Amino acid sequence: GAGKYRSTGMADCQECVAGKKPNSAKSACEDCPAGTFSVAGAADCTACPEGKCVEFCEGLAIANSVTSRRVNVGDSLKIRCVAGFAVMGKEIITCQDDKKYDHQPECVKLGKKVKRSFNFD
Repeated sequence: GAGKYRSTGMADCQECVAGKKPNSAKSACEDCPAGTFSVAGAADCTACPEGKCVEFCEGLAIANSVTSRRVNVGDSLKIRCVAGFAVMGKEIITCQDDKKYDHQPECVKLGKKVKRSFNFD
């Protein structure tokens, strides 16, 4: 259907998230061009009304994370890791005015031993 895509190996079509549209082959989603927007499941991007588009933070690229979406400037996002991994540091990040997140979280494998060094005087 319109606004959906299906990657190789997927049984069912999936909707593209807000800010994205299906590519021409309908095999993946791609970002809307600058000055346009889309709602989740839209077949195409729509031109922004003058001064009415929301600014987004860049998409996240966190290894072993299931969090992947664009966030409005000023909004927060909770990071979730895949099974067997946990967030190192703060779980909630905030999209700032410069369209960057306030910090870059990391998903680390559970049960990993941390080496510690001690100095004895």
